[in-house]
Formats: sequence, structure tokens, C-alpha cells
Amino acid sequence: MSPVKATIKQIINKIAGSPAYIRGEILDQLKPFALFDAGVIAQPELTIDWHPHSGVATITFPYDADLNHADSEGNGDTIKSRGLQWMASGSGVWHKENYVAQQDHIGILQLWLLLPPAEETTPVHYFNLQPDEVPQVENVRILLGEYKGVKAAAPISHNVSYLHICIKKGQVFDWQLPRGQTRGFAYPLTGSLSISGQIFHAEQLALLQEYPSSQRVELSITAESDSEFVLALTEPWTYDIVSQYGQIHTNSSALEIGKQKIKLLGNTLAKYQTTG
Repeated sequence: MSPVKATIKQIINKIAGSPAYIRGEILDQLKPFALFDAGVIAQPELTIDWHPHSGVATITFPYDADLNHADSEGNGDTIKSRGLQWMASGSGVWHKENYVAQQDHIGILQLWLLLPPAEETTPVHYFNLQPDEVPQVENVRILLGEYKGVKAAAPISHNVSYLHICIKKGQVFDWQLPRGQTRGFAYPLTGSLSISGQIFHAEQLALLQEYPSSQRVELSITAESDSEFVLALTEPWTYDIVSQYGQIHTNSSALEIGKQKIKLLGNTLAKYQTTG
């Protein structure tokens, strides 16, 4: 079967006052990507206080800012600008985030990946990568997955690609998409890009047309101006979704396990803060 050229199915614009791009029916077209919050905040510091997750992996990419992280598992780290944090919450975790701008603004990309039944009630899996720990091939940094035979620094069990790419005006990023990764998006942090002649700009999300898993797909992204962007690809999600706030699972039993763990951790955290 001859490869087809990737096209854009829909361009999703930012809504004023909201960082969320995966909204409404877009979730059905991108899951297991369950959330993508992105954008620039014009302030020198931002703190997101203690809050819980279970059943999802939160994947955070700070840019033009450093991320200070703490969680109920005892992890406490600073992830420098354009590094990566992975926190697969499993049966439950509380964490807080503090972002400190390098100049006068904070850039944040946060992607949520649903965990399958085998992982959604397991212990927390956490790692972070500093910018110089992210493998790079030419102008492509491999945050997750693999590109041109080079694997990401930290392996995960999911069929996912997450790339950070910088290209100059007129340059073209060409790639045959990995087998099975039939849904995904491109998002420019800066600049303007085009796919099959359709142009999209910074802070617009280009939802890619999905093809059957047997179809080979060639993706060509042209820089209409100097651009920095991320490309996220995944295989389709085959499970149900049962959710409550930041807890997302495949069934009500797993959600209940997460709720109980979150409650227990929350009580312990509150007691520690009171006595501590």
C-alpha cells in the first residue's frame, strides 16, 4: 500500500481565559491523550497548589521557565526550561507545581496520557529529564518514543511519540509516522507552519486526520516562518473512560480504588501540613 500524505482535520483555536485544547468531542478523536493545556502566562511566577491525580500520566514541558515540583511520594525536583517531567499517577498521587519565569513570562505545555488497565492502579512512576538529557537528532528532540532509530532517554510502555522541533523558515520536517500511531496533533509554540498547504500559527493546535493502522502516512510540515513546535502521536484508545476531576480510569472499580487512595493521601498530607 502506497503511503498517503498527512492532512489537517481541524485547527483548534485557543479560547480566551482557558489553556485547554482537548475539549468536547476532540477527546474522542485524540484519546488516550485526555488533556493538552498550553500557552504563555505573562507573570514572573505561578504556583498550582496541592491537587490529586489517578489513572493518568501527566507530561509537563516548561519553557522559558523552570518547574519546581513536589509530590506525596517524596519527589522534589526542579525541571529546567525545555526539560520534561513524567508522572504516571497510577492509583493516586498529590502534587504541587511552582513555575518561575526566566524573564517576564511562563510557558507551559501539559499533556495527559490515559493509563491502560494494567497500569491505572499501580504505584506512581516518576521521572524528569533536564534539557541536556533529552536525545536530539538534528533539529528534533525526542521527549518520548523514538525518531530515526534514536530512543527517548526514559522508556515507557506506551506506543507514543512526543517530539520537540525547531525549524527555520522554508525548512520542511518530513517523517513517515510510526506504525499504529494514527492520531495526534502539531502545536507551534512560536511561528507558523503548514501541512498540505493548510497554515496554522502559534497557539493553534492542528488535529491530524486519522487513518487506518494499516495505512502508511507521510507527514510533511513546512515552516512558514522560524518556528518551534511539538508533535504528539499515539495509537487509538480501546477502553472506556470513567472520570472524576483529575482522576480518570477505564472502569468504576479502578476509579474507586483511586478515590480511596487519594482520600488517604489527602488526609496524611493535611495532617503533615498541620503538624509539620
